[in-house]
Amino acid sequence: MALEALPGLLRALGERDAAGIGPGISRLGETEEFVRRLVAESPVPLLIDADGLNAFEGAAEKLKNQSGNPLVLTPHPENSPD
Repeated sequence: MALEALPGLLRALGERDAAGIGPGISRLGETEEFVRRLVAESPVPLLIDADGLNAFEGAAEKLKNQSGNPLVLTPHPENSPD
């Protein structure tokens, strides 16, 4: 996910009630920064799952929305059964 796409996504989210992010988005550095900024700046509530939560590994203090919008976290056990 390219950081340059973030402003357009934030504008588009302004027309929605909520959004989700996480599954399959990778753990690349730019993607992690994209997720952190999206969570901080989202104009709507977010559901954050899987790789979305991985973006906050070691940085849980950054897991907050500046506008006070709710965040729904859906973590998975590290060793979940198949």
